[in-house]
Amino acid sequence: MKGKAIPEGVITEADTCREFVTPRLVEAGWGTAPHTIGEQTARAAQAEGDSLYWPIYNLDIKNPNAKAGLEHAEPKDLIAAMRSHEAEVMRLLGEIEALVTEVQA
Repeated sequence: MKGKAIPEGVITEADTCREFVTPRLVEAGWGTAPHTIGEQTARAAQAEGDSLYWPIYNLDIKNPNAKAGLEHAEPKDLIAAMRSHEAEVMRLLGEIEALVTEVQA
């Protein structure tokens, strides 16, 4: 910790790891490839994970799946399109009603 003096006799978690845990792991064979121990290795692994995880939540990135070319239309054009769609729906409902009537007869 920069700027703060650690009182004498106080052991931090990092000190405990360096003095007690890491030597025991090395003795057990965890200090050789493919297993490596070290703060730099842990930081590199953390950075690699962060590079995969955090872009998912970055809302500043443009959506790559967004529909391109979506434009606003004039209200009159929207109304005409809605009436056209409504006419198609009514035509299809008429066909379905005729089929139902035919089957029930």
